[in-house]
Amino acid sequence: MEGLCISYLYDLWREKLKTIKVEQDYLFDVLKHHKTIDRDSFFEIVFQKHLKINDKRMFLVNVTDEDIATSFSCDAIEKIHKRSNKFKYFTANTFNHPRNRSKEKLENLVFLALDFDLGKDGSNRDFTADQLATAIFNELEIFPHFVWKTKTEGNYQAGFLIRAMIGNEKSVYLYEAILKRLAILLGADIAATDATHIFSVPDNVYQYEDSEKVYDMDEFKIVLDNEWINDELAKRRKQYESGVIDFTEQILLRHPAIQKLMNAELIGYRNHACFTLALFLYSLGRTYKDTLAFFEEIWYVKLVENNYAQGFSKREMRKCIKSAFSGKYAGASSEYIELVTGEEFHLAVYRSTYLKKSAEERVYMAKNELRTRLIDWIRKNEDVAVTQKELAELLEVSYRTLKLQIKALKDEGIINVSTSKGRNAKTRLELINNKFVVESYTPSYEAIELKEA
Repeated sequence: MEGLCISYLYDLWREKLKTIKVEQDYLFDVLKHHKTIDRDSFFEIVFQKHLKINDKRMFLVNVTDEDIATSFSCDAIEKIHKRSNKFKYFTANTFNHPRNRSKEKLENLVFLALDFDLGKDGSNRDFTADQLATAIFNELEIFPHFVWKTKTEGNYQAGFLIRAMIGNEKSVYLYEAILKRLAILLGADIAATDATHIFSVPDNVYQYEDSEKVYDMDEFKIVLDNEWINDELAKRRKQYESGVIDFTEQILLRHPAIQKLMNAELIGYRNHACFTLALFLYSLGRTYKDTLAFFEEIWYVKLVENNYAQGFSKREMRKCIKSAFSGKYAGASSEYIELVTGEEFHLAVYRSTYLKKSAEERVYMAKNELRTRLIDWIRKNEDVAVTQKELAELLEVSYRTLKLQIKALKDEGIINVSTSKGRNAKTRLELINNKFVVESYTPSYEAIELKEA
């Protein structure tokens, strides 16, 4: 089963690359030819109007062979002109912090950029920039604004000017979902699809659309409804669900997204990552004490090692964990798992103290003190057989009330009850699905509305 716990979108991307050259071969009757602009003009078109407001900034970046990054913050187009020749990369979106280019500090989403590694992706596409731009048009019915070569042979990057959107969590989630599907359909690098990814500073840029023509993000939502992608995703999820009879804790913990969460390998939103992981552990039935120990002794250490702890204190971490264990939530959001790790997570995992009364409603029972104490006792004593009178004494509740609660939990499908025969009959209580419930989850992008800056 381990082999099934992989990134489905990455799978589809690799599969698509095998046939994409044949699918795109009809493009050689090029529809549009480029005009060439220089680096300064390119940066002016992309960033100038976005840097004048509220001290927004983009970053120029260098990365060493040891993956150590140095950045230069540009809050004015003049700074970009002056320093861009000294840096290899730039950020495609703008930030609201002079040194921090994490997702938390994203101010606006202004540019959709894609990376095409034609020389190394195995597709054997020996395209010119004009042919690549036309291939994009044939798929999307819109041209990219720009295509530019990098220093690597066969490597192109392309970008679309978009109406500036506020860089909040929902916008970033949708922005990245669109980029991933664009990468699959167009044969771009799916690893270069997060909102903070850096792209090569160009020398000369090929322009295909007028700078006054700016696309609305809604024009790209069509890729979320692509039948081939959605059908293939459905097949893979069905395969996973039919192959896994019982979701064990270990199966869930081996999922790539959860592995990244556990190892603090994040691509943004430390607060959300901490809260989301704590909720996930809560849904598995972990205690508050054990969860807190894991975060303080292991997770936060990894956060520091990954150079991601700056500005995020242990106090904030404890606050997130306390909130996760407040009893207000059933389990971690699949959207947030994907947002903070970059890995899709198609499962909904929630604590078995939550009842699913209908497709639309889940009711939490923790506020019922007896129910909570009873379920906690069962969780810790699943192999213990006791008389119900003994259990009533242990829980400091009347025998009659306990019997009614056990019957209710059994009828609601939360516990199994087995009772021996005889005068001093003993009862064994077992949580169904042990600690948690797992359901297939399919994200709905329709409810997400992007807010313009």
